[in-house]
Amino acid sequence: MTAVISSRAWRRPPNSCWWCRRTSSAAFSPSSVAAPRYFRGRANHLLAGAECLGPALTLPLYRLYGLGPFPGGLLAEHFGLAAPFTAYAITGTLASAVAWLRIPETMRHRDHDAGKALAPVPPFWIQLRILSGRIGFLLVSLVSFAAAFTRTGALFNVIPVLGQDRLQLSPDRIGFALALGTLVGFGCAYPAGMLVDRYGRKAVIVPATLLMSVSLLLFLAIPSYAGYLAACLAWGLAQGVGGVAPAAYAVDVAPPRMNAAAMGLYRSLSDSGYVVGPLILGLITDVFGIDAALATGAGLLAAVGLLFAWGAPESYDRSGAAS
Repeated sequence: MTAVISSRAWRRPPNSCWWCRRTSSAAFSPSSVAAPRYFRGRANHLLAGAECLGPALTLPLYRLYGLGPFPGGLLAEHFGLAAPFTAYAITGTLASAVAWLRIPETMRHRDHDAGKALAPVPPFWIQLRILSGRIGFLLVSLVSFAAAFTRTGALFNVIPVLGQDRLQLSPDRIGFALALGTLVGFGCAYPAGMLVDRYGRKAVIVPATLLMSVSLLLFLAIPSYAGYLAACLAWGLAQGVGGVAPAAYAVDVAPPRMNAAAMGLYRSLSDSGYVVGPLILGLITDVFGIDAALATGAGLLAAVGLLFAWGAPESYDRSGAAS
């Protein structure tokens, strides 16, 4: 359905594709629920890496990360603006068929330590209240909110403007730098998942969040295109290492059989950054300039990273992990 809506609503791509991206977020719930606790970090990072690489085939023009803009642009140039969305609808329908026929249902999944004595699941609103009272869950949602806030507000909006205004870069050079950063993140996906499962979620989330903050500050001092590339690579590395570790943490701290509510609330809190990021950082750019917007994003990431390091407990007991 997501793919079909995207193809039918191609005349308003920003709205329709934003909706499609948000509904696809549900894919993280099965990977987080069905994966064993000791493999959860690698499972989430593999899924995130596939999500970034998959756009190499048919993703429409609206997306500014991944490899999708290149084939999307070719399709649009030779067959019209509707072509990328039609291609996305076809491949999305095929993917939906694979998901329906081959992916097992996770509702019956139970933690291997839970046994058969299962207490009744409380109503959904009570689950949300329980989750809202867990400091680690709230802090990891704040970390993910800050990452989404700066990704759409800075990386997708401010940084391309910076490259064009200060370095006089052409759109293809800007797109190449952003795509190169995404490739670095993809290459780090599985190794980062191994780090998450071996050393714990917090040990990866905190350095990655601080590295994202540093990468934004690098854009403030870039003297040339080489510096622009280096900053994009630093962002891609940080995003690839820590991008999905918060989701593993959120499921870890959720009470048994409340994974669906945990992922729903987590994504609702964190994904709101996608909405307010461009608005706030765009306003700051117009009023105070690009430097102020990037400094705001970097400061937010640093603040929430340090807050998480100080107040969030480690969710993963490495001594009890299966090998």
